[in-house]
Amino acid sequence: GQAELMTEPIADRDGHFDGAHAPDALKMLLEGKNVLIVGPGIGLTDDTKRLIEWLISDASERDRAMLIDADGLNALAAIGCEALKRARGPVVLTPHPGEASRLLGVKTTAINDDRISAARNLAERTGSTVLIKGSRSVIASPDGDVYVNSTGNPGMSTPGMGDALSGIVGAMLGQHMRPLDALALGVFLHGYAADRVAQRIGRIGYIAGDLIDELPAALEALSK
Repeated sequence: GQAELMTEPIADRDGHFDGAHAPDALKMLLEGKNVLIVGPGIGLTDDTKRLIEWLISDASERDRAMLIDADGLNALAAIGCEALKRARGPVVLTPHPGEASRLLGVKTTAINDDRISAARNLAERTGSTVLIKGSRSVIASPDGDVYVNSTGNPGMSTPGMGDALSGIVGAMLGQHMRPLDALALGVFLHGYAADRVAQRIGRIGYIAGDLIDELPAALEALSK
């Protein structure tokens, strides 16, 4: 276990969110919070879809930042990504090409053929700031701004790397950074920390925990 993690039990059914009762508990947990990360580890069930629908509905009434990743994106694809335009606060989406293909209803090859256009299209359809992951990750804002990230290496293709990125970007959103700035800096820092790890211990075999451990030193180095 990890002693630093602060958790709160939520009603579940067969190991997944209980869509009938989870919103009541979440209402209390979300009071006073200014950013929400939803999706990593949540699973994909009918209850999950109902939870995402409730969160989008709740977001239409609150000026809270929300980052959606992993199975949160798959649930969103089942609901229809245009629903996000109802959100009052900023929304960030962080799909890999397969998740982006489901959100846009096109083949993954079409995403990979032109990730800049795909990111712009998804940002326009949802009113969200979008990251499409991969080598030279692409970031697009609803205003049409596009960034292409320069950091990172192939050793990052291991489990948990995307979850670490969601946490980094979520932390920056929680400091009231603009979504585009939070994504650009977060993705750059994520890859920069990985590059430092790869240079120190090798490009193959490091894991997400190694990257996370490197974050304080990487951030310090960027601050000098």
